[in-house]
Amino acid sequence: DILKHSCSSYLRIEVKDLPGVLSSITKSFAKNKISIKNLIQKPDKKNNKATVIIITHENLEKNYNNLLINLSKNKFILKKPTFIRIVNV
Repeated sequence: DILKHSCSSYLRIEVKDLPGVLSSITKSFAKNKISIKNLIQKPDKKNNKATVIIITHENLEKNYNNLLINLSKNKFILKKPTFIRIVNV
């Protein structure tokens, strides 16, 4: 069952550059029980947006699916997040 698969992940999220945006994103991670390992925010002041890059600790696929659904409802996110699984081989 793919929903029980566990791995880390890389997410790249394009957001509006406004106060409270990062907080709303990290709350979505907490709500879905996903722990953030690394977070980088790169502002683009010229276009009033920012790119947030997040590497997570290992978690279940079902939690990532729920996270992506929650993020798609976030009014601060400009386009669909890039989601890549990180699998140890």
